[in-house]
Amino acid sequence: MASPFRFFRKHQKAFLVVAGVLAMFIFVFADLFTSLVGRPGGRSPNTVVTSWDGGKLTAREMNMLYQRRLFLNEFLSNLLQLGQYRVEAGGGTPTQPNVPNLLLNRNVNSNYVVTQCVSDRIFADQAKEAGMAISDDMINHYMYELGSRQVGDQDIGNILKSIRQFDERTSEEFLFQGLRELLLGKLYESSVNGSVVSVPPEQLWEDWLKINDRISLEAAVLPVENFVSEVPEPAEGQLISFFEQNKNRPNDSMVRMGGAIMPSPEPGFRIPRKVKLIYLLGDVTAWTQELLPTVTDEEIADYYERNKRSQFVKMASETVAVEAEDEESPSSDTEEESADDQESSVDSTEVDGTESDESDDQADVSAEAEPTSETQPEADGDESNTDLVVEEEETEDEVEYEPLEKVSDEIRNLLANDKAVLELKGLMESAYGDLTTVYNRYGGDLIEARSDELEPPPVPPRLANLSTMAKEKKLVSEETVPLSARELAETLVGRAVDSQTGKKTVTQAAFTDLRLYEPLLAQDLDGYWYLVLKTEDNPSRIPELEEVHEEVVAAWKRTEAAKLALAKGEELAKEAQESGKSLEAFFADSKYEITTTDLFSWINFGSTPIELQRGPRIGDAPPLSPVGNNFMIRAFELKPESVISLLNFDHSDAYVLKLATRERTEEELRAAFLSEANSSQAMRAMVNNRIQGAMQILQNQILQRVKLDRQSLQNYLRANSGE
Repeated sequence: MASPFRFFRKHQKAFLVVAGVLAMFIFVFADLFTSLVGRPGGRSPNTVVTSWDGGKLTAREMNMLYQRRLFLNEFLSNLLQLGQYRVEAGGGTPTQPNVPNLLLNRNVNSNYVVTQCVSDRIFADQAKEAGMAISDDMINHYMYELGSRQVGDQDIGNILKSIRQFDERTSEEFLFQGLRELLLGKLYESSVNGSVVSVPPEQLWEDWLKINDRISLEAAVLPVENFVSEVPEPAEGQLISFFEQNKNRPNDSMVRMGGAIMPSPEPGFRIPRKVKLIYLLGDVTAWTQELLPTVTDEEIADYYERNKRSQFVKMASETVAVEAEDEESPSSDTEEESADDQESSVDSTEVDGTESDESDDQADVSAEAEPTSETQPEADGDESNTDLVVEEEETEDEVEYEPLEKVSDEIRNLLANDKAVLELKGLMESAYGDLTTVYNRYGGDLIEARSDELEPPPVPPRLANLSTMAKEKKLVSEETVPLSARELAETLVGRAVDSQTGKKTVTQAAFTDLRLYEPLLAQDLDGYWYLVLKTEDNPSRIPELEEVHEEVVAAWKRTEAAKLALAKGEELAKEAQESGKSLEAFFADSKYEITTTDLFSWINFGSTPIELQRGPRIGDAPPLSPVGNNFMIRAFELKPESVISLLNFDHSDAYVLKLATRERTEEELRAAFLSEANSSQAMRAMVNNRIQGAMQILQNQILQRVKLDRQSLQNYLRANSGE
């Protein structure tokens, strides 16, 4: 068979179709697919992992696809890096190649890779049925572009040889088969998603309002627990029925709504699944203290000189101005001053104030003032112009900074913190790389052992216990007790966010696709680092009614009490609206707490870099919590005279609500929309969300159309994860 590489240089422009696939399509399906199925492996090499109309995959085939996908990822990563290195070596600046990004995210796990392999195979099959094809020319052009047009045939051969763990498979045929399937799948995705890459103007306007329309509310809070005493004891039949309806739901379940995680309003009695974590902690505060002695006096002095004008100017401009005015006023036994003297005094004060506030411009101000004074006509006994020049020279010399010895400790802390941030980042990423290497070997051995029905390999000591690495890296090693999702979400480590994607919290990862002993690197809003491994995953169970009888009775009463609280809230809302009073005035003599919320918007992006990376999420209305989408719908529909009542998201409080303020009128919002929407990063994120949502719907329809057996795949993955 002739080598497909002979086309590599000859057909550089033959890949126009694939090169036009938008980058936003690349990972959307994988995210959807991972959410639809569960967890890699199989009981026997011939076990059917999953099937669909016209296709199926056995455990042996799945293992082959899994290994091939890892090989392709390493090959493509090396190809990309080599091309960018050569661009930089030639004095250029690397840019993103104009071809689909087929690389896996850095922090993906085995389950993600397996589900990606299934999706690639299904979409490639669909492409073939539609008459699509990827030629060797296109594959060569893809590699040429991915390598920044800097990598040749011999380089590619060297890359293949360097991937030692795949020696028997690193052939041209193996490479081209894998790339052909991946590119076919992406080509088919782009063809079916082409109709959803635009958002109508009316939806853009809706999104703009959700981000930029801000209101505050008057609110009366009716705690549901205050109504529990009014609820009678349930009959035995009511209790049994209530338990049966809710026994399959975890008793502390959380709900993800609009990017936010909130406690579920529905009761549940299933003993929740619990996980145990071990992790390395990178404490920024501790490292800052550790690095204080490394900050030299020279570094402090250098920082002081570079930043004194912006950070260390004495806040004394008003005092200097007053002193200057007093000096320029001529002594007199009377309280009257000449008009010339008054004018000179005012001018002097203004110049002095300018110097104190804008110290960088002192020389320019002085240079302009002196020639002016020399060209003015002089009058006997009038020294106002001379005084002005003298004052200018004196105040320039009098600009004062905080002395270095006073601010040296502050500077030392700043510089030590900067060093701590940089060193911790490098250290944690290095530790993550070390553990990931160990885990990848272990994960591969685990998959092969299960595919061949052998005993699983022992967990490497490096993964089972982090204390050794903690000593090596001078980090802290900690562990949790088994925690439910809600319990973990309340911890610092549970709230930390995956540093690779900036979107998924440790809690979300631990209870979705993070496998046992798989490293996850995360960071919280304060800059603390967490290198997390899950060591236990205890399944949930359904108890007998007798075991949880008291909890069931309490939940039933809370449910009924919420109905009473809402009914009372609606009664009060009607009365308050008819009165025409503010809620504060209406409830002045009542027992209910009245508050006015901060200004809030329907959709929030946060303010820190980590928050911004997570994308849009439903806002909140401090101090009311938790609120959900129904709250936002009704709150932003409120007219100034209207009063409404509703339950908060988890049904722990009923609210009586009235509009307090609206930050901008609709006309002001519309004017801002026309001038700012096209350049708004938040709007771009909202558009991407809408497009991705539409793409996911289309892709889910394809999965349904081919009748993918998701349950078999889920069982296979769970078995391989040891659940």
